[in-house]
Amino acid sequence: MNIPRAWLRRLAIISVFATLVFTFQNFSSDGIRGQFDGIVLVGGQPVLRGWACEIGNSNSISILVESENASGAREKIGIFSAQSTSEEAVGRACATVGASHRFFVPLTSELISRHQDRRVFVSGLVSLNAAGSPLAQSGQFRIPLSSDFVISGTFDRFSFSKAISSVVGTVDRTLTGSALDKDSSDFISVHVYSGAPAARGGIFVKSAVANVGNEKRFSVVLSEAEIEAHAGKAIFVHGISKSRPQGFNSLLAGSGELRFPRKRVNVSTETELRSALLDARLNGGRVIGVKAGTYALGGVLIIGASTALVAESGVRFVRSAAGSMLQNRVDTARGYDGAGDIAIIGGTWDGNPVAVPGNFNIFGIGFAESVIIRDVRVLDAVYGHGVDLASSKGVLIENSSFLGFIDSTGGSRGYAEAIQIDQNIPASFSWGIRDGSPNQDVTVRGCTFGANPDTRHPESRAWPVGVGAHGVVHDRFSSGFVIQGNTFNGMTYAGVRVFKWRDTLISGNRFLNCAESLRVSNAAAGSASARTIDGVDSGVSQSGRLLKFQDNEIAAGGRDSGMKGIGVYGAGTAASERFEDIEISRNRFSGLGGNGVRLDKVNGLKVLSNDFEVAAANAYGVSIVNSSNGSVAANI
Repeated sequence: MNIPRAWLRRLAIISVFATLVFTFQNFSSDGIRGQFDGIVLVGGQPVLRGWACEIGNSNSISILVESENASGAREKIGIFSAQSTSEEAVGRACATVGASHRFFVPLTSELISRHQDRRVFVSGLVSLNAAGSPLAQSGQFRIPLSSDFVISGTFDRFSFSKAISSVVGTVDRTLTGSALDKDSSDFISVHVYSGAPAARGGIFVKSAVANVGNEKRFSVVLSEAEIEAHAGKAIFVHGISKSRPQGFNSLLAGSGELRFPRKRVNVSTETELRSALLDARLNGGRVIGVKAGTYALGGVLIIGASTALVAESGVRFVRSAAGSMLQNRVDTARGYDGAGDIAIIGGTWDGNPVAVPGNFNIFGIGFAESVIIRDVRVLDAVYGHGVDLASSKGVLIENSSFLGFIDSTGGSRGYAEAIQIDQNIPASFSWGIRDGSPNQDVTVRGCTFGANPDTRHPESRAWPVGVGAHGVVHDRFSSGFVIQGNTFNGMTYAGVRVFKWRDTLISGNRFLNCAESLRVSNAAAGSASARTIDGVDSGVSQSGRLLKFQDNEIAAGGRDSGMKGIGVYGAGTAASERFEDIEISRNRFSGLGGNGVRLDKVNGLKVLSNDFEVAAANAYGVSIVNSSNGSVAANI
């Protein structure tokens, strides 16, 4: 066992404290009795241990813990409660029966760093305003050195899990952070406790290994049942040392600051649903289960932070008043500090435009970190979008259908997206402090885009664009897009429209009868998208970079359809104006009524191992103009 010599000196008296516990009792004039036993390792965590009581009083009392600084003055560490279970012998000393008088005060790494190597003084308090009475052995022990402790790390997030729960109808959460042992390069384990640290009787919940990346991140996935077993209790996370196997398992920073959420509430009426959403916004969020049935929404639903709306099979939400159906609106939000950690799971969301005309989005989500939209069926939006996503990060939209769009302008909205991924600028978003923050890490997978076969609106059609954007801010670049395993059927403008994005993967999708499968656009000089957030025209164009279009199927409408495969359009001659680095590989194109691939003003291109069937005359499998630094090979 590798315990520092300094620790051995500090712990020497502890090994015999059990035989001395009633030898060094303190009898004060105000009836306080007790003893500071010393500093012990409990589950590897250093803990101040002892007992304190007011003679004859079964109620627990508080203790004041102080350290002595270099000038001899006392510095307060904190006030704690002596309320843990105590032995029968302690009860006899306190003249009580079955009362709790023990205290266990964990020493966090922050406390150790601030008070290291100082003598510790512990006093019992009759009341918080009274002078303390020193316990026996107060001042006889020192706080260990911070160098004695090797664990560092942070418990930083507790959010809904992107992974689908193994239990149908439930939603898991993921606890994340980082942890490392500064004396060992090995990965270490973390242990999650409920209610209190291990040293104070906390309940062990689960463990994981911190083994991701240079920061040694960890993720602990907890089922809804595991969470509900500890509902309302504080969360504590210990890092488990490998270099010192019998101890020094420090609490990670952030321990005790977050709690396990409350148990789910189930609703079966619109009134109950609105009440539950309001309660969640005011009280830290929760899971709201929606029972099967039809819910006529007499106005927009507002979902708050740390809230999951989970609809059973057979739930239908019907728009019954003007405006959008659901938003995470926070009028003071900026950046990514709005209502995040939200999940919208299940349900048919019917825009109902025949009964309630007007322009609207189905979902409006902005300023959010960590968003899940899963297993929803979105029907018949007018003018707007199925999901209007602005300035958010860590977003997953999966296994959902977006069917039916009505252009109320008669044709000027021919570029509208089922899922719009834009920045929060005044022209495109209606709440919050709009600072143009870019979107980051957005995944759309397993979704279907097309017409609504059951529509009652005579002008309902397939969406112009499945996933994309058409507005940005100068010098702001959204990044980290994955569009995977979707079906785009009949898009009248493009299946996917990339607009000044960076780092995009589009793979494993089916594009059926789309006017263009992929369109990559730039923010042209002189357009609204070339303006700064303050509205100043930059006078220059900007394009995106780093795009891979791989393993997709493109099936167009034949010789006379005019349907094209891919169009990538940069601008100008400056590096910032040309689209940089694109790879188009292993795709199958059939029935094309236009070019398979058209690349204009691209720097750094690869068109590899694609299969082209071009049906139209005067069209090409690959057409490249005004571009540089590329290769075209192994296509048929």
